[in-house]
Amino acid sequence: MTQALLAFYGVYDSGRIPTIKNVKVELGKNATADTPSPSENYSAAYPKYEGFYSDTNVEGSDNPDDYKPWTPFMGPQGKDGYTPVKNVDYFDGQPGQNGKSAYLWIRYSQNADGSGMTTDPANAKYTGYATTETNVAPTSPSVYKWQQTKGDPGIGIPGEPGPDGKTSYLHIKYSNDGGLTFTGNGGEDGGDYIGQYVDFTEADSTKPSDYTWSLTKGSKGDKGDPAPLISLSGSTQAITVDKDGKITPASSFSVTGTAVNTAISNWTYSLNGGNFGSAVPTGVTRSGNTVTINPVTATFDTFTIKAADSTVSDVFTISRIKDGGEGPPGADAYTVFLTNESYTFAGSTNAALAGSTTTQIVIYKGISKIDPTAISVGTMPTGMTSTVSGLGTAIITFTVTTAMTSKSGTVPITITADGKTFTKQFSYALSLQGATGSTGKGVAAEEISYAISQDGVNPPTSGWSGTRPTPKAGWYMWTRTRFKYTDNTYSAYFYLVAQQGKDAIIISATAPTNPAKEDLWQDPNDTTSTVYKWDGTKWIHWGISIDNLIASNVQIENGVFKRVEGALIVGSEFSNPYTRRYDDGTIKIGELTIKDAETRNAGVIRNSSGVIIQSYEQVISDQFIHMSRYEGNSIGDQTKLIASASMTFDLIQLNNREAGFAGSLSAEMLYDTGWLKVTRLKGTAGDIYLKRYMNRILIRFDQFVWNGSANGASTSNAVAILPDKVREGFPQMFTVPVWIEGNATEKFQVENGRLYKLSNNSGNSRITAVGEVYI
Repeated sequence: MTQALLAFYGVYDSGRIPTIKNVKVELGKNATADTPSPSENYSAAYPKYEGFYSDTNVEGSDNPDDYKPWTPFMGPQGKDGYTPVKNVDYFDGQPGQNGKSAYLWIRYSQNADGSGMTTDPANAKYTGYATTETNVAPTSPSVYKWQQTKGDPGIGIPGEPGPDGKTSYLHIKYSNDGGLTFTGNGGEDGGDYIGQYVDFTEADSTKPSDYTWSLTKGSKGDKGDPAPLISLSGSTQAITVDKDGKITPASSFSVTGTAVNTAISNWTYSLNGGNFGSAVPTGVTRSGNTVTINPVTATFDTFTIKAADSTVSDVFTISRIKDGGEGPPGADAYTVFLTNESYTFAGSTNAALAGSTTTQIVIYKGISKIDPTAISVGTMPTGMTSTVSGLGTAIITFTVTTAMTSKSGTVPITITADGKTFTKQFSYALSLQGATGSTGKGVAAEEISYAISQDGVNPPTSGWSGTRPTPKAGWYMWTRTRFKYTDNTYSAYFYLVAQQGKDAIIISATAPTNPAKEDLWQDPNDTTSTVYKWDGTKWIHWGISIDNLIASNVQIENGVFKRVEGALIVGSEFSNPYTRRYDDGTIKIGELTIKDAETRNAGVIRNSSGVIIQSYEQVISDQFIHMSRYEGNSIGDQTKLIASASMTFDLIQLNNREAGFAGSLSAEMLYDTGWLKVTRLKGTAGDIYLKRYMNRILIRFDQFVWNGSANGASTSNAVAILPDKVREGFPQMFTVPVWIEGNATEKFQVENGRLYKLSNNSGNSRITAVGEVYI
């Protein structure tokens, strides 16, 4: 055995611990592997992450934890549109996320957990680093990564006194123009660029040039790929057979599969709760994406159709309900269901993201809820696990990890209750992200140039200069601007134009010498008050000043009002054509009009190539407010509608056709009566309250006790009478739990404005619960 003794001696100064670096001792024939050269392994030759930290040592640390947090050179992958949940309206994938700004925050503390942290580094033993996406510093020490920057007292031999140590300071400011100027609040407000430098002076520099600037916010990424969607729909989910054998519906009906951004490639079927298979049962046929069911020849009790591709799926269940003839009372039926039968987990580009969902097993024997005696979860895909909370709550938690790559499937759940066994299927799917959007580009510079012209409509074709020229009376000053991007491309020019004002009328008994074109002159001795204009060669009649025209607040030129101040205008129609340009090159061209007691704003939107991509309209009157957006130049064409919104005195209507959502909200739906106490007609204790809200009636029992029951055969059996403002819309039943009786419930009915108690499972126990019916 080889032994070696290495001894190192150091000198301490001012409590600072010296460091010994770049020492490597190895035993054996071979040294540890070195970093490969690019020719050997290109992907491993260059670092993929960067980290930094600051202290007062010249040499850097070899501990990777000192450099946390590590940040990748490349931005995170943009997310695609997500796959919606079954029975929720569907829509295209959402736009990829914008780039996010990152802000670095530094705090100091005497404690390893950061407690008592401050912004003062003096005598601090620990330094904490945190990054956020907003420009507000975190206030909790737990958000920061703490590392010891001042060592504990050493035990070595004291050395000679060294030079005084210096505290280094990291300075950070923000800018929106690449570091030419700071943002507001002296550069403390967040911006598109971040500037940094380190020195030994605590005060921040006020010179932007002292900072090293880098872009923190890129352009908006491309829209993510649309999410795939499969849905099944049919005219009915129930086949009824009455006691005389009459089947409803009597003729065949169909279930149709719809695929968006994908195609249905797999059809399977489940009979009476069994496993899915490809065999088509008796009485059922399929042609393309349409499944036809003949209710007369079909023999199933329950029939589930499943349509799927490689990633998403949907199921549709049809039940046969038979009404037998009158017979002796039968045993209570068992009803078993899952509160969550199908769930879509979020995924990356090829596997699941870590997540979980729950489903609860609910079992009724007749109208009484019972607990299962055994629950068994069947085969699950790799990366999925399950836990059962207990037989009382019967909640199953399905958890997935990044190891799960199965895009869809089912998990059988075997349930035992009251000596009977039932099997339910839990369906799952993965919603995978789309590809990464292309890299955005930033603005590198802004170019501004000027020119003057007598044309106020068309921009000049020459004479542009970076120096603003001297304006001329009556001429137009043009300003054009374009942006230079970081990839050395340029945006289109956008223009601003303003006219230089003209001199006032020259009042003189003699005509001015050397007049300029468009100059005005009036002779004060001329009783006609005529005003003349120089057309370049001679004075011509331009107008007349008359005493009975009060024109101090009005300027009229060539029959056009140039300026009106403080005027009352009666019986007029206003029209304001406009053109508005945006930074992305799009142009909005429209007209705002006021007439016939309405304000209307309508126009089109052109892209940077001049093509009309959308049109819009907004109308405001004393009766309603309406706005809408259409594809192309198609105002009023409802087949091209993208979205609309309107509001009257008692109704709000929203229609986002592009996303697949539409709905209305009326004043009646928003009507809230508050809790109304009603007279209790039955029972020995407690109170009953009613409340109408959002087209629902809430019925609240407060310590209610009645050891009895009565149906609605007679109105005298009612427990309470519902006031007119909280009357139900149709006869309904509901159940509520008994306060201290375990799983006991009571069934109530509302009919013809009266409340009835149909069961008696509580005896003299009190009921404190809330039931719900619909208007």
